[in-house]
Amino acid sequence: MTPIIRHLLRSLGRIGLVLALTLSAILISIFLDITFSKLLGFTLDVKRDVIMILIIAGLTTPILSWYLVGLFLHVDVMEQKMRHHASIDSLTSVYNRGYFYKKGLLALASKASVKETGSSAFFVLDLDGFKQINDEYGHLCGDRALVSFAQALRSIFHSPSVVARLGGDEFSVLLCNVTKEEVASIAQGILERVRNIILATEQGELNFTASIGIAMFQGQGEQVFERAFQTADKTLYEVKRAGRDGYKIQAVCQ
Repeated sequence: MTPIIRHLLRSLGRIGLVLALTLSAILISIFLDITFSKLLGFTLDVKRDVIMILIIAGLTTPILSWYLVGLFLHVDVMEQKMRHHASIDSLTSVYNRGYFYKKGLLALASKASVKETGSSAFFVLDLDGFKQINDEYGHLCGDRALVSFAQALRSIFHSPSVVARLGGDEFSVLLCNVTKEEVASIAQGILERVRNIILATEQGELNFTASIGIAMFQGQGEQVFERAFQTADKTLYEVKRAGRDGYKIQAVCQ
């Protein structure tokens, strides 16, 4: 659907747009009747012709307009659903990897456009022992753990933060205009929130923990974004090797 039609639908509503189309059809019909009568030399009976036009257009145009507007609305809803499915991870309802990159680059560009000079933070997070959870408790339980983890992240991070599932049990978050102290506090809050997640299984209650690698950086652009991701990902595995259930903050070399 074109932006013009979408704007009209949102501005006028379905009934308003149908009325506008009906009135337009009547006016156009009157204009054409007068024009062709003069060109073809017909006797012009304005009163008769206008009455006929009003009857015909008044009966047919609203029906056709209602159908067309309904079709436009259906197409608009389908387009929105397609855009939603193209950007959202179906399991956890956070952004997927592809849209995260797009949204992240836009967030950095917006930050630069409003002259914000603070640092940005790129979080890469994953669940500790996720393979073991799948092996011992089953993949359905693993999915529940991922959903619970995503819900915890969504409850902590709000717009304009960008939260996404990169794949498997790996998630990422982009924060703009934050300090190292704020990032450390947020990371500690995530770890505590995850430790308090309890999943009921046939084998009993399941607890798990998470590890977090964080890259602090400034600037914008795809190269900066990629470098921040690589730094955060590398830092995550340093946390894993150090014993898991923790976080580490690393500055990105400019």
